[in-house]
Amino acid sequence: MSKSQRMSQSQRLSQSQRLSQSQPLSQGTPRSQAAISSGDLQELARSTVRYLLMNDFNKVPIKHADIVKNVTKNATKNTGQVMALAAKMLKEIYGITLLDDSQSSKHYILVNAMKHQEHMDACPETRGDMILLAIILSYIFMQTNGRWRDSGVEQTKVLSFLKTLQIETDVIHEYFGDVKKKLDLFRSQKYLELVRIENTDPPKSEYRWGLRAVEEVSPREALTFASEMYGRERIESWAAHFKAVTEYEKTTRR
Repeated sequence: MSKSQRMSQSQRLSQSQRLSQSQPLSQGTPRSQAAISSGDLQELARSTVRYLLMNDFNKVPIKHADIVKNVTKNATKNTGQVMALAAKMLKEIYGITLLDDSQSSKHYILVNAMKHQEHMDACPETRGDMILLAIILSYIFMQTNGRWRDSGVEQTKVLSFLKTLQIETDVIHEYFGDVKKKLDLFRSQKYLELVRIENTDPPKSEYRWGLRAVEEVSPREALTFASEMYGRERIESWAAHFKAVTEYEKTTRR
């Protein structure tokens, strides 16, 4: 199995706190603020699903305001009902979870509800991006000793690590292309976060797993990928990291 497939199998809030605030939309039906027929509600929800799927091609969060502008329009008071029903349709029909990622303004992201199932299997056009992302996420996972959900790695350390692999942000890479732009893309897609480190002078920032990565990427596969990079055959040889993986897996099976 190639390294690009390894990941597929499976301001200062911490990532775990962020996740508690960025939850799947409720699939219940909120109380209506304006009269709307069941048929109209169903049609608006279907239109919303189509809009979300069409605009998720680059995985950049979708603005709530754009949904109101382009879909619900004159039924803005019913947008809550529409979004709840659309979330239910996405989950039941496509296996996709709709997350509300509202930090400064209301946005939605679509994530694979079948967590860690082949989502990193990329087409040839994006395989390089996925390999680069796998390298970075695995490095953060290892450097935080398995505390990938609420810790990060200083930005300069991540860039220095990439440089040891001859991957530099100021040089166009033969395989990965413009690495600086790719890092910006991963941030916009919520695979990575760049968070300001408190009480640093001059100011410093750190890279963390983003909301989409936490929701979609398996920590076991991150550890497996890292083990390959470091030339270890057994992931159990990383005691602290393996313990973090197994403890996480126990909680997700409940």
